[in-house]
Formats: sequence, C-alpha cells, structure tokens
Amino acid sequence: MKIAIPVAEFHRGNTSEYVARALVNMGHEATIIGAAEFGVSFQAKLHDLFFCVDSGGTFDFSQPPFANADLSNVGFWFIDYRHHADGKTRKPGDLANAKLIDRCGGRVFQAQREDFEQCRHDGVQNVNWLPLAADPEVWTDAPAVNKIFDIGFVGNVWDRGRASALELLVNSRFFKIGFKGHGGAWKEEGAALLRQCRVGFNISSYFGTDHAFDVNMRVFETLSCGLPIITNAVPALTKIFPRNAPYIRTFTNLEELLYVSRGAMRNEEFLSSGPAARQFILENATYEHRMTEMLRGFPQFT
Repeated sequence: MKIAIPVAEFHRGNTSEYVARALVNMGHEATIIGAAEFGVSFQAKLHDLFFCVDSGGTFDFSQPPFANADLSNVGFWFIDYRHHADGKTRKPGDLANAKLIDRCGGRVFQAQREDFEQCRHDGVQNVNWLPLAADPEVWTDAPAVNKIFDIGFVGNVWDRGRASALELLVNSRFFKIGFKGHGGAWKEEGAALLRQCRVGFNISSYFGTDHAFDVNMRVFETLSCGLPIITNAVPALTKIFPRNAPYIRTFTNLEELLYVSRGAMRNEEFLSSGPAARQFILENATYEHRMTEMLRGFPQFT
C-alpha cells in the first residue's frame, strides 16, 4: 500500500520518521510529505492512505481540496493536542480540525488518553487512543557502555514545571545528572547518552497544571534503552504498563521527587529491571505495534 505521511512542519526527530520506518518495515511504501504535496497528492489520489502526524504546525481541513471532500482515507495523529491557554493556539484549532476530519469520514487518533476522552466528550466519533512508542533500533540498549551518570534526561525544557524538577535534581547534589536538551540530542545521540545513565528521568509537559497528563515519547524511548525510569504519576501509565511494573517509579509533586529518586537509586530490583523494561517495549510498544493499530482503524485496508 502507498501511504503518505503529511507533516505540516517537519523537523529532525519528528515522530513521522519513526512512523515511516515502521510502515516500511511492515511492507508498505511510506513517504513523508509537506503541506503542499499533501494537497496535490490528495486531489490526484497519488496515495492510498494519508496518515498525518502532528508536528507543531497545522493543516486547514476547512479549505480546498479537503473542504467537504471524502476523507475516509485520511487519519490524523494528534500528539500535542492544543487545548492549553499558553499562547500556542493554532488556527484552525485542533478540535476544529478533529471535528472536520470526523464529519467527513476520516479517523482521528489521540496520543493521550485524556485527549481521546475529551474528543469523545466534544462529539468526535471516529477517534482512537493511539499512545506513543519507541523505535527499538534507534533507542537501543547496545552497545553497552560504562554508567557514568546516575540519572539521565533527554528532551527540551520549555516550561517552568519541567525546569523546576530538573533544577531540583541537579542542585540536590545527591546525583550525577546526564542532560541533553534544546535540540542537543536527537535519536541515536539521545540513546547514547541514556545508555551512560543508571536510570532515566521524565516529567510531563505543563507539570503542576491540569494538563500534565501526557505519557510522552521519552517514557517509551528510555525504557527501550534498557533503563528503568523515574517519572511523574499520570493515570494513563497504569493503562499502558503493568501495575507495579518494576522499571517505573513515580512521584506526584516536587516535594516527593527527591525522596522517590533517592529511594529508587537504592532499590536493587528497580536498578536491575532495565532488561525487563526493554522487553516490554519490544513486545508491546514499538511503532510497528502502533501502526498495526492505526491501520485497523481503516476497514477498507484490512
């Protein structure tokens, strides 16, 4: 099958790269395309399926050639669903696009459970929960290297909640922290840093607000590198991972963070659970798993 992966604002490390690799590994012809190519290909029917991947930009499905068209071969994976009063509102808004895609027969996918539930509440019918994942060939546990850091973090720090948590860990002097952020480590570089750490650290965007519920890419990628993880507790964790998974320790607020982290670093079961963490990813949470689920949303292709 010929599958286009439209991306409004492509950048290195965008989820679309992992989606394309997975679809190709599954035997499909998969191509990442931009907004202009999307319109041309859709109108000319150059691809069988269009699976849009969220990138920070937006498409306008209220304009030609999409307006009032049959979108039954179009899906959109919302990853950073914009419902936050943070100055990052997109036009058209994500809910407006979700409703347009749904009304015209397309399929909406939400990376976060709460956004899936909100879509349902807002009247979007053709919506599935499709959590994020890891590419185990990129985020790998090999080659084995010396552990020179206690706790590692890879990712951007662009909100106060995340910055406060990282500052607390760094300034505590209890741990040696490995850190790469703000575009300083993509894909293999990020995995290489994590492999030098005994434990990975993650914290949801907008920590400390009502929207701090995301199970982001780095959770899956850290586990895929064969590291246990310390992360903030969000409800969806227990719907994705086994209850009492030995490779996950959680905190609910900054007051708990140091206590949980110090206890985790003394817990041998936790520290030795990296292989089990990677095995879970291999068996349950790769992009090939997610793309298999995505394709089930289009009965004409199954």
